[in-house]
Amino acid sequence: MRQVLFKMAWFAAGVLVALVVLEFALRLLPVSTGLHRAAPYARWPLQYTEPHFAYAYSIGWDMRNAHRGVTNNYGHVAPFEFRAHSRPVVVMGDSYVESLMNDYADTLQGQLGRRLAVPESVYGFGVSGASASDYVALAQLVRAEFEPAAAVILVTDGDLSESLQRSIGTHYLAESAGRLVLKYGPILEVPLSSRIRNAIGDISLHRYF
Repeated sequence: MRQVLFKMAWFAAGVLVALVVLEFALRLLPVSTGLHRAAPYARWPLQYTEPHFAYAYSIGWDMRNAHRGVTNNYGHVAPFEFRAHSRPVVVMGDSYVESLMNDYADTLQGQLGRRLAVPESVYGFGVSGASASDYVALAQLVRAEFEPAAAVILVTDGDLSESLQRSIGTHYLAESAGRLVLKYGPILEVPLSSRIRNAIGDISLHRYF
């Protein structure tokens, strides 16, 4: 019996070592990493994800269309920092504007900045999963923070219907006194998943599978 337990212990240790080696190997490869919402939550989606966070994007098990990048000081995908009261042209939308699957120069905001001949004058606020109600809240925050000269808002299928769905951490429209009003479902504490990730980082092996 002791010999069986001894062999099982060595087997378990071997599996653990193999998993650790595989984890470090995958961290060197373009395994897609998630963008995580940043505190303070009340400033979402203006302060979108963690600032200066290095991310990777890829498709499928074979990691096709690999892209890497770093979020800026407001947690948005851009190769430059956003400056308050800078009167930029702002582009707002969902994951199409966030555009992790493209180089920045190929994004809507990147192309617009190139056409205006001043790339850093166009700020892209692409928020994955956002709806029209989130764009309304974002527009209010952007107006106070940056005093934009103009705005482009991309509205896609589902943006209006999703605005009526209450969800924690997002803005939504609710009926009050016969009209729709903008509300926000606040996040009251740091989620457990965020606390674990802050302690040990993203697990590439998990994200790969």
